[in-house]
Amino acid sequence: QTLIDGIYYNLNSDTKTAEVTNKPDYYIDGVIIPETVMYDDVAYTVTGIGYQAFFGCRGMTYVNLPSSITYIGEYAFSWCSDLTGIVIPGSVRDGNRNYMARMCWLFKYSILCLLLVISYVLLQEMMVSTLHTCISHWESLMQVL
Repeated sequence: QTLIDGIYYNLNSDTKTAEVTNKPDYYIDGVIIPETVMYDDVAYTVTGIGYQAFFGCRGMTYVNLPSSITYIGEYAFSWCSDLTGIVIPGSVRDGNRNYMARMCWLFKYSILCLLLVISYVLLQEMMVSTLHTCISHWESLMQVL
């Protein structure tokens, strides 16, 4: 772990990338993560939020993530009970099937979590309903031909 400007990182000297790493109860108030950090005159692109990176940071109120972030580790924001604001950049590519669950952990069972899950379920239902309608119309068209 390397402390740079008040944030702990795991640095990868081969790829010149940095990942925000765990320091329980360390972060308070707002945390602004930069796109790049300098260490020993080398620039590192901040590309990830590591596993449990902010776990248990109850005094942290918001996090500003740069567009260079491509992944967020599981439980990254668990037990951050004072967290009221975070925006997940569009650059986050997550192949893990638990992405929605991780979104819920971000907001610790808040109403926002409930709305995210409801929206996700409704979207899936709309897609299935649309697909059934298309199939039905296709079958009708095939009978006419």
